[in-house]
This record gives sequence, structure tokens and C-alpha cells, in this order.
Amino acid sequence: MKQTGSLALICLLVVLIVTIISCHKAKDPHADSPIRVSLCELYKNPAAYDGTMITLSATITQLPNGKYLYPGSANDCNYSFIRVDTNYVQNSALTELESSPQSSAVRKEFDLELTGMFDGKYSERQDAFRYRIVPINIKPQSSVRIGKPLGAA
Repeated sequence: MKQTGSLALICLLVVLIVTIISCHKAKDPHADSPIRVSLCELYKNPAAYDGTMITLSATITQLPNGKYLYPGSANDCNYSFIRVDTNYVQNSALTELESSPQSSAVRKEFDLELTGMFDGKYSERQDAFRYRIVPINIKPQSSVRIGKPLGAA
């Protein structure tokens, strides 16, 4: 009799475990996939992407206080610079931005595809420097070049 009760308990536990496993939904493989967005769209609607993993194409440049994204000459939208927190990603092109053998007035830049977490609440003292991205992947799309003066056509 005691054995029958133990067997019934084991069967009940097995049924319960199988039921829980079968009811558990498989994780959507696209749930953590980054959303492709343009810089212009980020500027228009930063709250919609805050805390979201995104992928975008832009131009990155080294300024006195860090590395920043801007749309480059290919896009015409009102923009502010988006800070790129490069503390957690390494790329030889990023290192090349920092070294300038010529005068300190020379600004380097390159085009890239960047994937990272967007921070739409970040801002700096100056209004031209808003938002931040913590990248997980940087793919250069051009070689490093000398940038035109900012604001020049």
C-alpha cells in the first residue's frame, strides 16, 4: 500500500513537470535582435528607442571630450552628436581616431555600422551633445579620413 502511494506521488510529479515544461513558451529568437534605425529617426523619437538594442549607420569622429556619431554628409537632418561609450569595445579604427600626427586641429572620422544599447536620457551640458550609445559591435564601412570642418557643406 505504501508503495502504491509513492508510485502515485511519483506519477503526479512527472505529470506536473511535463505539464510545466510543455506550457513554457520557447524564447523568441528575434526578441533580442537589434532594431535597425537611422540617426535621423533617433533624433526625432529618442524615447521610443531608449534602452533598446539598435543597429545604425553613421559617421564617428573624435572630439575633445570623446567619440561621437553624426549623420555625415549623406544625411540631411537636424542633429546633435551622440556620444559613443567605447570603454567596452575595441577596434583598430577607433584607436586610429585618437592619434593625430598633425596639428591638434585635425579631426579624423570614418563611416561605420554600429550595434549597441541606446540611452535616450543621456545629455551633456551643451545641447548639441545628447544621447549615448554603448556599442557591442563596430564595423567600419570606410577607412579613417580627415574630417571636413563641422558645419561645412
